[in-house]
Amino acid sequence: MDSADTTPDVATIDPNTPSVARAYSYLLGGKDYYAADLAVVKFLEETFKNPYASAMTNRRWLHRVVRWLTRHAGIDQFLDCGSGLPTDDNVHQVAQRLNPEARVVYSDNDPTVQAHGRALLEDNDRSVFVAADLTDPDTLLNDPAVRRLLDFDRPIAMIQCFTLHHEPDEPRPVADVMRTYVDALPRGSYVALTHITYPPAADDPDGSGRAMVDELRRGIRDKGMNSGYFREYDHVRSFFDGLELVEPGLVPAADWWPDGPVPRNETDAIVYGGVGKKV
Repeated sequence: MDSADTTPDVATIDPNTPSVARAYSYLLGGKDYYAADLAVVKFLEETFKNPYASAMTNRRWLHRVVRWLTRHAGIDQFLDCGSGLPTDDNVHQVAQRLNPEARVVYSDNDPTVQAHGRALLEDNDRSVFVAADLTDPDTLLNDPAVRRLLDFDRPIAMIQCFTLHHEPDEPRPVADVMRTYVDALPRGSYVALTHITYPPAADDPDGSGRAMVDELRRGIRDKGMNSGYFREYDHVRSFFDGLELVEPGLVPAADWWPDGPVPRNETDAIVYGGVGKKV
């Protein structure tokens, strides 16, 4: 991988400001974190029964989606936006286990992720890490490394796993960001995403899911993390506008093509996931 011109400035890592990537990685068993990240994790532990299990629900969704896209949809090109810190079974490992020719581009703007992502991929010539902000799709999509590895004349799977609810709708609406990505993808491509979501009334008759999302937003903001832009179900559904949703649609992530019996965790009720195809 050619990364000489994009080596991250380690001085930009701020240990006093919690990092979404580091906190999520900790929940998955990661070892790179600071006290500010642990404060967020402690809040999650105090507020919810088992945030570790819920983080794993999201991660297992990602594994299932990549397997489905590789095996059933025949996709061999992936763009993983806001990929986060490497952990067990990253996208390229899952995809290349099924198809050794699969190509994967990871992107993230977190300096800790940038350092670890490049190190992971040093010996993999079919995967690359790009330092980029997912809310600037024009820059990311036209990055020389992206254009070198991915063929935009063939279908590509773009993944937004637990990313979009960290981004506000100002100054640029997330739906507009997603439209730019979708417009750039060739026909036959797929978009896969998970998002913490206010569940629709039919899924949340007693309002407990909505209350949970509100509590999560308040706690994250109190801990100084610039995140928690959770959205209504129909708003998240609009990110798939112009795409054909793969069955079963936008559903709780644990229910999307499960491998077996679905274990239930408290916060699974507010983590929705789906996959759409550009036809």
